[in-house]
Amino acid sequence: MDPDYVLPVQICPSSIVVTQDRALILNTASRTITQAGPTARPDITALRSYRRAMLQAFTDLGGAVFQSVKDCFCELLLVDCQQCTANDVIILACLELDKGHVRQICNLAGRRYAKTFRGVEYWLSLVPVLPLVRWALERFCCLDLSTILRKFSPPATGPNRFDCGDALPILSMLENIDFGEWRSEASRQTSFLRTIGVQTAAGYRPVREQTIVDPASLVGKQPTDTEEQLKASGFIVGPVVEEYDPSLGRKHLARALRKLRPGMDVTIVQRNGRVAYLRETKPAFDTESINRLFTTTDSDMRMLRADVEAQRRVLEEGQAAITEATALRTEVASLRNELDLVRVANQNAETIIGELRNANISAESRIGELNRRTTELLRTVADVETLKTTVERLARRPPNG
Repeated sequence: MDPDYVLPVQICPSSIVVTQDRALILNTASRTITQAGPTARPDITALRSYRRAMLQAFTDLGGAVFQSVKDCFCELLLVDCQQCTANDVIILACLELDKGHVRQICNLAGRRYAKTFRGVEYWLSLVPVLPLVRWALERFCCLDLSTILRKFSPPATGPNRFDCGDALPILSMLENIDFGEWRSEASRQTSFLRTIGVQTAAGYRPVREQTIVDPASLVGKQPTDTEEQLKASGFIVGPVVEEYDPSLGRKHLARALRKLRPGMDVTIVQRNGRVAYLRETKPAFDTESINRLFTTTDSDMRMLRADVEAQRRVLEEGQAAITEATALRTEVASLRNELDLVRVANQNAETIIGELRNANISAESRIGELNRRTTELLRTVADVETLKTTVERLARRPPNG
């Protein structure tokens, strides 16, 4: 026996059989048998490196699988909004009318709310645990499991931390698990979550509740009570109660309504002060209306032709008026251009007048200056004449005098 001989085995080796040329080791946890011979000298360092790389690869694979499953679950929590159609009806409130006036408005009667995350959050805002649930979902759905698992590094040395005594119960439990049933249940839960998402996103299509009125139940009642009941149920009742005409005979059977459509326009037919039956106020085309439609007289045709001719003359007069208006518009545009030219000429004339006024003011100032200088010159001349006279007077005096 070689005390330094090392043989790597798998999880939980439980028994060994040794012969002359080989040894067989039973690995209980992995359900395998390791075979070794006397010449087998495995490279423990390379085997440890391979084991570490293998565990790291399985860790990365498990992290990617768990991350994908987590992302799929969190994606099912997101609402897939659908497009609304023109037939979708949303009831916002119910109005109570009294003689054509709004008497009361109720925002809750007939109104339904889609079960959205925002609505549930608003309704449960009184519960303080809701922010905690939202924080937990945010942290869980935004968690990167692959990055966390990559930090796991299996130890290369040290004691075995796996207790083989617990391996057999765990293996038995795993063998008894029916993964097919798990897949079916996961599929059902996924369908349920998708259904919830679609219903939450699309909401519902509110159905306007209609009061069902049987025309047969109204026979024999007072016309006023019948009118109020029909109006309260959303029907349009004719303003005049029609009297029963015995001469129509069987036509009453054809006119009587056996079923009422929502919003129908009906007329009450009474007999001896009681409701005999209901008929439609505006029936579809019947034989009489079709006959009246195709029995138009020549006089009606002539009247139609006269109306067409009158409309044609009006159209021609309108076209002539349009032509005249176009000519007037052109003339007005021309006059506007001429007016602009006159305004420009007027502005130029005002500019020239201003320049002439400035020149006149300058000329007047020069004339005043010349007048002043002339006056001074005349004074100087007068002084010279006075001096000349004085000089002559002095010159005529005798020297001794």
